[in-house]
Amino acid sequence: MNKWYDEVHLPSIVACPGFLSGRRFRSIPLPTKAKGISMGKEAKYMTLYEMESPAAYETQEFQRARGFSEFVPFISDLTLELFEEIKCIEKGSQ
Repeated sequence: MNKWYDEVHLPSIVACPGFLSGRRFRSIPLPTKAKGISMGKEAKYMTLYEMESPAAYETQEFQRARGFSEFVPFISDLTLELFEEIKCIEKGSQ
């Protein structure tokens, strides 16, 4: 599933109108001093898409590309949430 997600699914979503980038993350163990600050269920993987606007979810191209129904039996927790950026600080930009 990882190979398909990385080589097929992620590129096909980013190719849709309105999608600017896609980044996939895998969880890693927390450093010892950070343990105990988890605030909920920990996911094994996370994908973050940057979009021009929420309208990107409504395109026909996205509706065709989003399918991964054959993998649903292997997914234990799937959520889709939409966030808007409220602040970004980059090193050296202050």
